[in-house]
Amino acid sequence: MSSDDVSVVEVGRAIRPYLSRLLDDPEEVARLDGALSQLLNGGQERMTADARLIHELLTAHEDTQWFMEQVLADIPLLRPPYHQRRSTPRQPDDRPSLGGDLGPVEADRFACPHGDYVDWYRPDVGTPVPRCPTHDVTLVRS
Repeated sequence: MSSDDVSVVEVGRAIRPYLSRLLDDPEEVARLDGALSQLLNGGQERMTADARLIHELLTAHEDTQWFMEQVLADIPLLRPPYHQRRSTPRQPDDRPSLGGDLGPVEADRFACPHGDYVDWYRPDVGTPVPRCPTHDVTLVRS
């Protein structure tokens, strides 16, 4: 399996928590999440073929394709775009801004212990860790 295949599979895992944010149709969210879950639980021997199918699923929608491109551009970390550090904002005269939002802070990453659902980031220590929608187990720090 190539590193590109591994990266696409990681995008498939990473996008699942964000599907309802990316797509307006709840039925399409459920369909896509179910298809991804099935592919991600298909086993290591099918990973190359499944990576191609995951790529096809995610390029079918403009917003999921955008998400995939953003994650793949964040090699080697492959973080969702909402958790990637952004460059320092600049003022119109091209001077760096002294204040303001410098982007997301580093946060603990959580994943399903079965490997099909990753990249939920805990925004603060008071936020409860969710359960994997496929296996109904609490996500673990990864």
